[in-house]
Amino acid sequence: MGQPIVPPPVPSSSTGMPQQSRLAIASMVFGILSFCCLGPFGSIPAIIMGIIALVKIGNAQAPLQGKGWAVAGLVMGCVSFFLFIIVVPISLAILLPALARAREAARRSACQGNLKQMGLVYKMFANESKGNYFPELSSEAGRLMCVSKEIFPDYLTDAGILICPSDANLTASEQSDLVNETMIIDKVSYTYLGYVIMSDDEMEAFAEVYKQRVAQKLPFNEDLDAPPGRGSMGTNKFYRLREGVERELLNDPNNTSSAAKLLSEIPIMWDMITAGQQGALFFNHVPGGANVLFMDGHVEFRRYPGEWPVSRRSAEILSGLTTMKP
Repeated sequence: MGQPIVPPPVPSSSTGMPQQSRLAIASMVFGILSFCCLGPFGSIPAIIMGIIALVKIGNAQAPLQGKGWAVAGLVMGCVSFFLFIIVVPISLAILLPALARAREAARRSACQGNLKQMGLVYKMFANESKGNYFPELSSEAGRLMCVSKEIFPDYLTDAGILICPSDANLTASEQSDLVNETMIIDKVSYTYLGYVIMSDDEMEAFAEVYKQRVAQKLPFNEDLDAPPGRGSMGTNKFYRLREGVERELLNDPNNTSSAAKLLSEIPIMWDMITAGQQGALFFNHVPGGANVLFMDGHVEFRRYPGEWPVSRRSAEILSGLTTMKP
């Protein structure tokens, strides 16, 4: 009989091929994923697994490979964690306010475009109206806007320009729901008084006249008597807006330079300022203020508190008028 066949001995782990550290591989994978999609949710496992893998590789009795992968996973995890936890928030804190300012600047520009278009609407109306008058102020209590039927739809074809893009009182969903043109005109973002008012004192006197006429249900279709010396530019009456009104208010109506200057100072329409609880004022634009359309057609943004019509006193008066009940 021959000698029995004895199988060759199985090499032990101490003499065979070194094993790979699964934790090192996992650390490497999570380190890569932390940059691709997981962010800090990948970087934290990569750091923990990388540290454990390095400890095990250093303390292993038998050869254990994967130190390079563990180091790479640990480094990528640390870098990713630093980027997402520190760098990204700081960058967002710097960029978001800048983006918000850029968005508001674009909305403010769009609002100015709305007002300029309304200036053309009023001019067209005045050119065709008897006496070259601008549209009549609504006699509905609290509605500081012209009579809708006078401008829509003959002169104002798109009522959407009466909505300021930054109107705090109209959310985006509410704006999209205002499909009815008359509804848009009734919920305008702007203030229109229809009279020459140039100061806080004139505004205060006009408010009293306004309340009386609304209470008596009288229209605003004519010049109004004012308290002595408190009417338009210190006169005894409030002049209704009309083409050529600036010459009626000047001592020398033939002085063209003075007439042009006065036209650039008479406000027609501006962003509505509303009052909230405890007397807080709310504005369409940030920082607080309003775009103002003047009779010469130009529009400028005035910060609050500032010159009429965005002075503190006039803003409070106007806010009080808008809350009047019929």
